[in-house]
Amino acid sequence: MLRHYRAIHENKEGHGGGPAQARPTRKQDLDEALVNLIVKHTQPFSVVEDVGFRAFVALLDPNYVIPTRQAVKAMVDAKYVLERNKAIADMQKVAAVSLTSDMWTSINMAAYLAARKLVGYFRRSTLAKEKLVSVQRQLGRPTLKLLQEVETRWNSTYHILQRLVDLREPVGAALTSLSTQITTLTYAEFTSISGCLSLLSGFNDATIELSEENNLSGSKVVPLLKMLEQMLHEEMAKTAVAVAKEMGEHLLRQLRERLHTLQSMSIMSLATLLGPRFKLIRFCSPLEAAEATKRLVTECGALIRTPEAVPQESSSTSQPEQETPGNKLWHKLDQTVKMSRKTKNATADATVEVQRYLAEPNIGRLEDPLNYWQTQKHVYPNLYKLAVTFLCTCFLSPV
Repeated sequence: MLRHYRAIHENKEGHGGGPAQARPTRKQDLDEALVNLIVKHTQPFSVVEDVGFRAFVALLDPNYVIPTRQAVKAMVDAKYVLERNKAIADMQKVAAVSLTSDMWTSINMAAYLAARKLVGYFRRSTLAKEKLVSVQRQLGRPTLKLLQEVETRWNSTYHILQRLVDLREPVGAALTSLSTQITTLTYAEFTSISGCLSLLSGFNDATIELSEENNLSGSKVVPLLKMLEQMLHEEMAKTAVAVAKEMGEHLLRQLRERLHTLQSMSIMSLATLLGPRFKLIRFCSPLEAAEATKRLVTECGALIRTPEAVPQESSSTSQPEQETPGNKLWHKLDQTVKMSRKTKNATADATVEVQRYLAEPNIGRLEDPLNYWQTQKHVYPNLYKLAVTFLCTCFLSPV
């Protein structure tokens, strides 16, 4: 009865006969902790039905009634709606929001808002646009327009600030002849923005490359992360701008804490190894490269052990297995020896195929990896099949 009361009725009753107050009950605290566990660690709703989980919870608190799967799903949905509404309310309090690792928060906010105001003036005013074009022609420069920000693309902010820096002189000259209260940015503001743009140029290049390539290859992800890290170190060593150094340190932390974990994922590490342009040279550490090679050998060996991966001609030349006729005593041992020999041979063959492939020189960065695998599919038949699976989104025809 006590468990039934706590599970069904306790949450509906307030204190002192009045409506329920803000102070949560123990069951509400435990339900909230359960929802947080499921959300933060991406657990299935069915975890509440697992025997081991229920036994563990019962040992911690025998009086706690674990919600059903349907009840947990409803609580997760309610938490999502609550957090979404909270995020929307927070975003409505600010002029603009960046959802891409806070790349822009290190820039002086006054400088950023001043830049947006200045660009908005030239975008809205026809007279200002014409004056800017006229000044550029007088200076003998190409006629360029100030760009507009797209809130769903982080690098649109990069582009408008970079264009504003490029047109710094024409914009200043145009403003002097216009009747407006809008002023250009100060020297310090331009210096801060330029320092941050130099750090973000590599991220912009990576975004463009991964977005524009028709045959997007997953093998580029790990090398790009390594090169971004190297670029950040080089740019931070050159800059003397305080806000740029702060942004660089923030971006380095993001790369190490969030992005570098991608190279420990099988799909990313195998795609990098199977990319003939990169192979082992762009892993962040020798240990990660060794682990990726071990995964590739394992995947290749599994293909060799499957019947469809074994060439027909090899089966005709194999020696027949010798078993003791009419005697079942040795049958288990014969089968164990057969499987051990098959596994050992598959691993050895996979190791040889992988090492031969890795020992070859890398192809040029601008060469097509798809053409490489088309020409090498008979040399590395098992690696070719893995490349079809892991390398890219445009799959080859296995003919």
